Amino acid sequence: MNKTLNVALACLSIFLLALIPSEISAATIPSSPTDITATAISSTQINIFWNTPSNDGASPITGYKVEVKSGTGSYSVLGNTVDTTYSHTGLTTGTSYTYKVSAINSVGTSVASTEVSATPTSSSTGSLPGKPTNLTGYAASPIKATLFWNAPTNNGGYPITGYKIEYRVNSGTYTELISNTASTSTTYSHNNLVTNSVYTYRIYTITTFGTSSTPSSEVVVQPKSSSTTTVPGAPTNLTSSAVSPTQVNLFWSAPANNGGSPITGYKIEYKSGSGTYSTLTTT
Repeated sequence: MNKTLNVALACLSIFLLALIPSEISAATIPSSPTDITATAISSTQINIFWNTPSNDGASPITGYKVEVKSGTGSYSVLGNTVDTTYSHTGLTTGTSYTYKVSAINSVGTSVASTEVSATPTSSSTGSLPGKPTNLTGYAASPIKATLFWNAPTNNGGYPITGYKIEYRVNSGTYTELISNTASTSTTYSHNNLVTNSVYTYRIYTITTFGTSSTPSSEVVVQPKSSSTTTVPGAPTNLTSSAVSPTQVNLFWSAPANNGGSPITGYKIEYKSGSGTYSTLTTT
Protein backbone atom coordinates (compact mmCIF):
# COMPACT_ATOMS: atom_id res chain seq x y z
CA MET A 1 0.00 0.00 0.00
CA ASN A 2 2.76 2.48 1.03
CA LYS A 3 4.87 1.62 -2.00
CA THR A 4 1.91 2.21 -4.33
CA LEU A 5 1.12 5.51 -2.63
CA ASN A 6 4.72 6.68 -2.87
CA VAL A 7 4.83 5.88 -6.56
CA ALA A 8 1.56 7.75 -7.13
CA LEU A 9 2.82 10.80 -5.25
CA ALA A 10 6.10 10.76 -7.15
CA CYS A 11 4.24 10.65 -10.45
CA LEU A 12 2.00 13.49 -9.33
CA SER A 13 5.00 15.59 -8.30
CA ILE A 14 6.67 15.03 -11.68
CA PHE A 15 3.45 16.02 -13.44
CA LEU A 16 3.07 19.21 -11.41
CA LEU A 17 6.71 20.19 -11.87
CA ALA A 18 6.32 19.78 -15.61
CA LEU A 19 3.02 21.64 -15.65
CA ILE A 20 3.71 24.69 -13.53
CA PRO A 21 6.56 26.24 -15.57
CA SER A 22 4.54 25.78 -18.75
CA GLU A 23 1.51 27.54 -17.27
CA ILE A 24 3.60 30.40 -15.89
CA SER A 25 5.56 30.97 -19.08
CA ALA A 26 2.39 30.78 -21.16
CA ALA A 27 0.46 33.49 -19.29
CA THR A 28 -0.24 36.70 -21.19
CA ILE A 29 -2.11 39.92 -20.53
CA PRO A 30 -5.89 39.48 -20.60
CA SER A 31 -8.20 40.64 -23.35
CA SER A 32 -10.26 43.80 -22.89
CA PRO A 33 -13.36 44.03 -20.69
CA THR A 34 -16.58 43.84 -22.71
CA ASP A 35 -20.06 45.39 -22.79
CA ILE A 36 -19.11 48.57 -20.94
CA THR A 37 -22.02 50.92 -20.17
CA ALA A 38 -22.35 54.22 -18.31
CA THR A 39 -25.52 55.74 -16.84
CA ALA A 40 -25.99 59.13 -15.18
CA ILE A 41 -28.05 58.37 -12.07
CA SER A 42 -28.04 61.90 -10.64
CA SER A 43 -26.86 65.39 -11.57
CA THR A 44 -23.42 64.60 -10.11
CA GLN A 45 -22.98 60.80 -10.44
CA ILE A 46 -22.37 58.29 -13.23
CA ASN A 47 -22.28 54.52 -12.69
CA ILE A 48 -20.12 52.40 -15.03
CA PHE A 49 -20.59 48.65 -15.62
CA TRP A 50 -18.72 46.09 -17.71
CA ASN A 51 -18.25 42.34 -18.16
CA THR A 52 -15.11 40.32 -17.56
CA PRO A 53 -12.86 39.71 -20.58
CA SER A 54 -13.39 36.52 -22.56
CA ASN A 55 -9.68 35.66 -22.19
CA ASP A 56 -7.90 36.09 -18.85
CA GLY A 57 -4.50 35.34 -20.42
CA ALA A 58 -4.19 32.08 -18.45
CA SER A 59 -3.84 34.09 -15.24
CA PRO A 60 -6.71 35.16 -12.95
CA ILE A 61 -8.03 38.73 -13.29
CA THR A 62 -6.91 40.66 -10.20
CA GLY A 63 -8.62 43.99 -10.88
CA TYR A 64 -9.60 46.69 -13.33
CA LYS A 65 -8.24 50.14 -14.16
CA VAL A 66 -10.89 52.79 -14.87
CA GLU A 67 -9.92 55.88 -16.89
CA VAL A 68 -11.96 59.01 -17.57
CA LYS A 69 -11.83 62.21 -19.59
CA SER A 70 -14.20 65.16 -19.45
CA GLY A 71 -15.28 66.91 -22.60
CA THR A 72 -12.47 66.84 -25.17
CA GLY A 73 -9.74 66.55 -22.54
CA SER A 74 -7.23 63.73 -22.13
CA TYR A 75 -7.62 60.53 -20.14
CA SER A 76 -6.53 60.16 -16.53
CA VAL A 77 -6.80 57.21 -14.16
CA LEU A 78 -10.00 57.46 -12.14
CA GLY A 79 -9.32 54.47 -9.93
CA ASN A 80 -8.88 50.71 -9.60
CA THR A 81 -11.45 48.15 -8.51
CA VAL A 82 -11.85 44.39 -8.20
CA ASP A 83 -15.55 44.67 -9.11
CA THR A 84 -17.11 45.05 -12.57
CA THR A 85 -18.77 48.31 -11.60
CA TYR A 86 -17.58 51.76 -10.57
CA SER A 87 -19.41 54.86 -9.29
CA HIS A 88 -17.99 58.23 -10.34
CA THR A 89 -19.26 60.96 -8.01
CA GLY A 90 -18.81 64.70 -7.54
CA LEU A 91 -19.28 65.44 -11.23
CA THR A 92 -20.11 68.73 -12.93
CA THR A 93 -23.70 68.85 -14.14
CA GLY A 94 -23.95 69.19 -17.92
CA THR A 95 -20.40 67.99 -18.62
CA SER A 96 -19.84 64.92 -20.80
CA TYR A 97 -17.63 62.19 -19.31
CA THR A 98 -16.03 59.40 -21.34
CA TYR A 99 -14.72 56.17 -19.82
CA LYS A 100 -12.63 53.15 -20.72
CA VAL A 101 -11.65 50.15 -18.59
CA SER A 102 -8.65 47.79 -18.67
CA ALA A 103 -8.32 44.35 -17.09
CA ILE A 104 -5.30 43.42 -14.95
CA ASN A 105 -3.69 40.05 -14.23
CA SER A 106 -0.29 38.97 -12.91
CA VAL A 107 1.33 39.61 -16.30
CA GLY A 108 0.06 43.12 -16.91
CA THR A 109 -2.77 45.34 -18.10
CA SER A 110 -4.98 44.71 -21.12
CA VAL A 111 -5.77 46.99 -23.99
CA ALA A 112 -8.59 49.28 -22.88
CA SER A 113 -12.23 48.55 -23.61
CA THR A 114 -14.27 50.53 -26.07
CA GLU A 115 -15.20 54.02 -24.89
CA VAL A 116 -18.57 54.93 -23.41
CA SER A 117 -19.93 58.38 -22.52
CA ALA A 118 -22.62 59.85 -20.29
CA THR A 119 -23.66 63.36 -19.25
CA PRO A 120 -25.19 64.06 -15.83
CA THR A 121 -28.00 66.62 -16.00
CA SER A 122 -30.35 68.19 -13.46
CA SER A 123 -32.96 65.64 -14.50
CA SER A 124 -30.66 62.61 -14.45
CA THR A 125 -31.92 59.69 -12.45
CA GLY A 126 -31.56 55.96 -12.43
CA SER A 127 -34.31 53.82 -13.86
CA LEU A 128 -35.85 50.44 -13.36
CA PRO A 129 -33.89 47.56 -14.88
CA GLY A 130 -34.95 45.73 -18.00
CA LYS A 131 -36.61 42.34 -17.83
CA PRO A 132 -34.65 39.05 -17.96
CA THR A 133 -34.36 37.49 -21.41
CA ASN A 134 -34.26 34.01 -22.95
CA LEU A 135 -36.11 32.28 -20.11
CA THR A 136 -36.14 28.50 -20.53
CA GLY A 137 -37.29 25.71 -18.26
CA TYR A 138 -36.89 21.93 -18.07
CA ALA A 139 -38.44 19.11 -16.09
CA ALA A 140 -35.35 17.78 -14.33
CA SER A 141 -37.36 15.02 -12.61
CA PRO A 142 -41.02 14.09 -12.03
CA ILE A 143 -41.13 16.66 -9.21
CA LYS A 144 -38.53 19.26 -10.21
CA ALA A 145 -38.30 22.12 -12.72
CA THR A 146 -35.07 23.97 -13.47
CA LEU A 147 -35.14 27.49 -14.93
CA PHE A 148 -32.44 29.35 -16.87
CA TRP A 149 -32.39 32.94 -18.16
CA ASN A 150 -30.10 35.78 -19.19
CA ALA A 151 -29.61 39.04 -17.31
CA PRO A 152 -31.15 42.12 -18.94
CA THR A 153 -28.95 44.27 -21.16
CA ASN A 154 -30.17 47.38 -19.30
CA ASN A 155 -29.72 47.52 -15.53
CA GLY A 156 -30.98 51.12 -15.20
CA GLY A 157 -27.66 52.28 -13.80
CA TYR A 158 -27.68 50.10 -10.69
CA PRO A 159 -26.19 46.64 -9.96
CA ILE A 160 -28.50 43.65 -10.26
CA THR A 161 -29.06 42.21 -6.77
CA GLY A 162 -31.47 39.36 -7.51
CA TYR A 163 -34.59 38.15 -9.31
CA LYS A 164 -38.24 37.73 -8.35
CA ILE A 165 -39.83 34.52 -9.66
CA GLU A 166 -43.57 33.90 -10.03
CA TYR A 167 -45.42 30.78 -11.14
CA ARG A 168 -48.89 29.43 -11.71
CA VAL A 169 -50.20 25.88 -11.79
CA ASN A 170 -52.42 24.77 -14.68
CA SER A 171 -54.96 27.59 -15.32
CA GLY A 172 -54.52 29.21 -11.89
CA THR A 173 -53.27 32.71 -11.12
CA TYR A 174 -49.66 33.72 -10.55
CA THR A 175 -48.20 33.44 -7.09
CA GLU A 176 -44.75 34.34 -5.80
CA LEU A 177 -42.20 31.53 -5.77
CA ILE A 178 -39.45 33.71 -4.30
CA SER A 179 -39.52 37.47 -3.71
CA ASN A 180 -35.78 37.93 -4.22
CA THR A 181 -33.17 35.30 -5.03
CA ALA A 182 -30.58 37.71 -3.56
CA SER A 183 -28.12 36.43 -6.15
CA THR A 184 -26.97 37.33 -9.64
CA SER A 185 -27.20 33.64 -10.59
CA THR A 186 -29.45 33.12 -13.60
CA THR A 187 -30.69 29.65 -12.76
CA TYR A 188 -33.20 28.39 -10.20
CA SER A 189 -34.76 25.03 -9.31
CA HIS A 190 -38.37 24.57 -8.15
CA ASN A 191 -38.78 21.38 -6.13
CA ASN A 192 -41.65 19.26 -4.77
CA LEU A 193 -43.89 19.72 -7.80
CA VAL A 194 -46.99 17.69 -8.63
CA THR A 195 -46.22 15.24 -11.43
CA ASN A 196 -48.16 15.90 -14.67
CA SER A 197 -49.30 19.38 -13.56
CA VAL A 198 -48.48 22.31 -15.85
CA TYR A 199 -46.27 25.02 -14.33
CA THR A 200 -45.82 28.43 -15.95
CA TYR A 201 -43.05 30.79 -14.82
CA ARG A 202 -42.04 34.43 -15.29
CA ILE A 203 -39.16 36.40 -13.76
CA TYR A 204 -38.47 40.04 -12.80
CA THR A 205 -35.08 41.76 -12.39
CA ILE A 206 -34.23 43.45 -9.07
CA THR A 207 -31.66 46.22 -8.51
CA THR A 208 -31.08 48.61 -5.62
CA PHE A 209 -33.25 51.07 -7.56
CA GLY A 210 -36.25 48.77 -7.89
CA THR A 211 -37.87 45.83 -9.71
CA SER A 212 -38.41 45.67 -13.46
CA SER A 213 -41.88 46.90 -14.39
CA THR A 214 -42.48 44.00 -16.76
CA PRO A 215 -41.57 40.34 -16.38
CA SER A 216 -39.71 38.07 -18.74
CA SER A 217 -41.57 36.03 -21.29
CA GLU A 218 -43.34 32.99 -19.86
CA VAL A 219 -42.03 29.44 -19.96
CA VAL A 220 -44.07 26.28 -19.39
CA VAL A 221 -42.76 23.14 -17.69
CA GLN A 222 -44.71 19.92 -17.17
CA PRO A 223 -42.91 17.34 -15.03
CA LYS A 224 -43.92 13.80 -15.91
CA SER A 225 -43.22 10.40 -14.44
CA SER A 226 -40.71 9.86 -17.23
CA SER A 227 -39.00 13.25 -16.76
CA THR A 228 -35.26 13.07 -16.31
CA THR A 229 -32.37 15.38 -16.79
CA THR A 230 -31.08 15.61 -20.37
CA VAL A 231 -27.71 16.13 -21.97
CA PRO A 232 -26.55 19.75 -21.84
CA GLY A 233 -26.35 22.12 -24.76
CA ALA A 234 -23.09 22.77 -26.56
CA PRO A 235 -20.52 25.17 -25.07
CA THR A 236 -20.49 28.57 -26.80
CA ASN A 237 -18.02 31.30 -27.77
CA LEU A 238 -15.06 28.94 -28.24
CA THR A 239 -11.84 30.84 -28.92
CA SER A 240 -8.17 29.87 -29.02
CA SER A 241 -4.93 31.71 -28.45
CA ALA A 242 -1.42 30.54 -29.38
CA VAL A 243 0.55 31.62 -26.31
CA SER A 244 3.89 30.03 -27.21
CA PRO A 245 5.47 28.12 -30.12
CA THR A 246 4.21 24.88 -28.54
CA GLN A 247 1.03 25.79 -26.64
CA VAL A 248 -2.54 26.85 -27.44
CA ASN A 249 -4.97 28.01 -24.74
CA LEU A 250 -8.72 27.49 -25.20
CA PHE A 251 -11.57 29.56 -23.75
CA TRP A 252 -15.32 29.03 -23.93
CA SER A 253 -18.61 29.87 -22.24
CA ALA A 254 -20.85 27.39 -20.47
CA PRO A 255 -23.96 26.29 -22.40
CA ALA A 256 -27.19 28.21 -21.80
CA ASN A 257 -28.94 24.88 -21.11
CA ASN A 258 -27.35 22.39 -18.73
CA GLY A 259 -30.16 19.89 -19.19
CA GLY A 260 -31.38 20.41 -15.66
CA SER A 261 -28.19 19.19 -13.98
CA PRO A 262 -24.98 21.05 -13.01
CA ILE A 263 -22.11 20.97 -15.51
CA THR A 264 -19.40 18.63 -14.18
CA GLY A 265 -16.79 18.99 -16.90
CA TYR A 266 -15.98 19.29 -20.58
CA LYS A 267 -14.75 16.86 -23.22
CA ILE A 268 -12.20 18.34 -25.63
CA GLU A 269 -11.39 16.96 -29.07
CA TYR A 270 -8.81 18.21 -31.54
CA LYS A 271 -7.44 17.54 -34.98
CA SER A 272 -4.17 18.52 -36.65
CA GLY A 273 -4.37 19.96 -40.14
CA SER A 274 -6.97 18.10 -42.18
CA GLY A 275 -6.78 14.97 -40.01
CA THR A 276 -9.56 13.41 -37.98
CA TYR A 277 -10.59 14.36 -34.45
CA SER A 278 -9.02 12.69 -31.43
CA THR A 279 -9.95 13.08 -27.76
CA LEU A 280 -7.64 15.47 -25.89
CA THR A 281 -9.36 15.01 -22.53
CA THR A 282 -12.65 13.45 -21.44
CA THR A 283 -13.14 15.68 -18.39
